[in-house]
Amino acid sequence: MKSVILLAGFPILVYVVLCVALYFDQRSLIYYPQRGVSVAGARFLRLPTPQVAVMGRSLGSGVAVWLASQRPVSQLILVTPFNSLQEIAAAQFPYFPVRWLLLDRYESWRFAPAVKVPTLTLEAEKDEVIPAASTQALAGHFRPGLVTLKILSDARHNTISDHPEYVELLREFGESINQ
Repeated sequence: MKSVILLAGFPILVYVVLCVALYFDQRSLIYYPQRGVSVAGARFLRLPTPQVAVMGRSLGSGVAVWLASQRPVSQLILVTPFNSLQEIAAAQFPYFPVRWLLLDRYESWRFAPAVKVPTLTLEAEKDEVIPAASTQALAGHFRPGLVTLKILSDARHNTISDHPEYVELLREFGESINQ
């Protein structure tokens, strides 16, 4: 959670990390960086739009896109996002019928067109889990002009948050929206 703590400029930040555990109730996690406490309850997502930022990382990006398409938020941040979990799994396991086995397909592309807020997408240049083509395909499903795609050089999937530009890009994006 070090990234969340460093993002004190965000009035409210919904940070979706373990979406496997949160998927059944993804509308319930809200983090108040200034107060350092988490508050559960979907009713808080009914706050005025300028107060809520949603951030999802990896698998959590699928939930974050869905949430931003369903609730009023001011901005969306996606770290190592993908177009469809089903596509990723099918490419990783070509000999298994993953298209039939997956219950949750996390098809972010289906919900991206409904997102109406500025979106920052951070891609790890050397991501060994999410292919760049998947991240870029997802970016193409958002409304024109909404997505800012940043590729962090030499970053990997699990170390992207250690990249020297990571926190600064998040801070700049938050400040650009809150002006």
